[in-house]
Amino acid sequence: MVPSNAIIQMPAPIRYYYKNKRAVFANVETGNRHANVVELVSGVNPGDTIVVSGVLFVRPNALVKIRNN
Repeated sequence: MVPSNAIIQMPAPIRYYYKNKRAVFANVETGNRHANVVELVSGVNPGDTIVVSGVLFVRPNALVKIRNN
């Protein structure tokens, strides 16, 4: 389950994740949805760091800075 704002609904749902300081996008298959979270059935791997904030401003291969809140 990830926050629903981490998924961008394009023709197919996508999500961005962090790899080598860059944003990488991947197609995902979604499952159950609840108020603020959505289940990812495929397209995510254990250990992936998923971008959940500012996803509308992220572009493929863009540098990503991780902040601790």
